Amino acid sequence: MDRRHAFLVFLLHPNRGRPRTIYIRRGALYTVVVGIVIGVPAAFWGVFEIGHGWQKKSLAKLEREREQLAAEKVQLEARADKLRQRVSELKSSKSIRGGEVRKLRQLLADLQGRANKLQDEVGFYRNILDPDTANRDASVEDLQVQPLEGAGQDYAYSFKLAQGVAKQDPVRGYARVAVTFLNEKGEEKTLYFPEGARHRKRGMEADFRYFQNFDGRFELTPEAEPIRVAVQLYARSSLAELLSKEHAWGALLQAQGKEATDASQET
Repeated sequence: MDRRHAFLVFLLHPNRGRPRTIYIRRGALYTVVVGIVIGVPAAFWGVFEIGHGWQKKSLAKLEREREQLAAEKVQLEARADKLRQRVSELKSSKSIRGGEVRKLRQLLADLQGRANKLQDEVGFYRNILDPDTANRDASVEDLQVQPLEGAGQDYAYSFKLAQGVAKQDPVRGYARVAVTFLNEKGEEKTLYFPEGARHRKRGMEADFRYFQNFDGRFELTPEAEPIRVAVQLYARSSLAELLSKEHAWGALLQAQGKEATDASQET
């Protein structure tokens, strides 16, 4: 190589052997320098452009997602508004129906009260027209025994005690219901209600002038076969029997069924 055209000279001194000299031409060096000067900025510019393009794509994608979410938000808000409106309508309808139901219940209660009052007046005047009843201390009216829903023999009872019109003093005493039935051995047994009324003082307290209503419930064993039911009244001081009215079980339930059927036909 001609040393006149060399720009850089490297002298190598190996550990062993003959020293070696490397000559680099000016043209080669200039080419390398120009490549570095132009290539490095071009590389940085290319990387920048690639990153800028990726950023644009990412921003466009995010913008599309934002628009999609915004549209879904609008739809959800519209559905929420409809649901709120529907809930308001249902609440309004429920309150209106609740008010109507309360009015109907109040009307039924008023009608039932008037019917009971008229029934009391009818019973009172019936006693006036019946001298035998008028001279009694009290009489039983409207005895009802209704089976309750569910298993077993569970019943509700209600009745009214009416004072004889010839009596001036109020009736005071204890009333009870006696249910006579046949057990599994065919033996007659009697239970008294309310519970504990086997002792006369444990009966329902009666203290009335003209009328008093009574009600309660009793339960018999599944094997029991009721044959009759009685309403009994005892004086408060002497515990003497003032009244004992018996009803045959089958006849009583049959009469109640007939009355219910007649009432349903009338309505």
